[in-house]
Amino acid sequence: MPMKRSTLGLLSLIFAGLIFGSFGVWVRLLSVDLSSYQQIAFRNVIALGVALLIIITTKIKLNFEGVSPKYLLLFGISFPIGVICYTLSVLNTTIMLSIFSFYLGSIFSSLLIGMLVFKEKITLQKALSLALVVVGFSFFAKGFDSFNVGILLGIVGGLFDVVSNSFRKHLSGKINRVVLTLIPQIGGIIVATIFMIQSATFQIPTITTSSWVVGIIFGALLFSVNYLLLYGFQHFDLNLGTIAISSEVVFASLFGYLLFAETPSTTDLYGGLLIVIAIIIGNLPSKIFQKSY
Repeated sequence: MPMKRSTLGLLSLIFAGLIFGSFGVWVRLLSVDLSSYQQIAFRNVIALGVALLIIITTKIKLNFEGVSPKYLLLFGISFPIGVICYTLSVLNTTIMLSIFSFYLGSIFSSLLIGMLVFKEKITLQKALSLALVVVGFSFFAKGFDSFNVGILLGIVGGLFDVVSNSFRKHLSGKINRVVLTLIPQIGGIIVATIFMIQSATFQIPTITTSSWVVGIIFGALLFSVNYLLLYGFQHFDLNLGTIAISSEVVFASLFGYLLFAETPSTTDLYGGLLIVIAIIIGNLPSKIFQKSY
């Protein structure tokens, strides 16, 4: 018996969380040769190449008919702006506070946009899942003693991330998904280049063979995660989908432990457990939770 599309959508988003969780590994490996902005441009160039190769070999038509150019433009810039805001957040506060503020911004903005744009209901089930994931992330937010620019940038990054996912949900049924991956990748290259020029760091880097290998893997994963997000949000709730992607922090902790011997603390384990429980509760049969608000 084939799986429901909503189930496949959920699995796509959890797998996207797994790939996002591995990004820290590739960023560390590329940091030897490339700055943050150079990495963003480089991996988007590779991802763009992967998408174009698939389009050419499978003879997919580049058809954008019936879609407003302004939606494509906003989709193209919202994702890379979110990534850059998160990158700047990491530079101004701790990594875990950046992740906490990013998902704080994305989860609550997905709730609001889901209600206003996609008419998604706030159910008791969703409210409980939302509360648990926020509490779960708070376990990772060590060192939070005052609001600062790093936390603000993390929240803004989360907002832009949800805006891009909203466009994914809106556009995915109208344009071929492989073709759609071109938009944020081109946007990522342009936005990263603008930031490099503005910060006077624009230069052609010398890339070693090992960094080329890492970059190709990273770019292929970036293409894959863009495709998974397009499929996932086409068939799944925006807010619950955002909660599913938050599994990233659990996978990131696992990669850190396996590859860099970074042992998670007891509070990290509690936080990860609450996030997993939140994802499970959000996807239990809805008949268990009947009340809507």
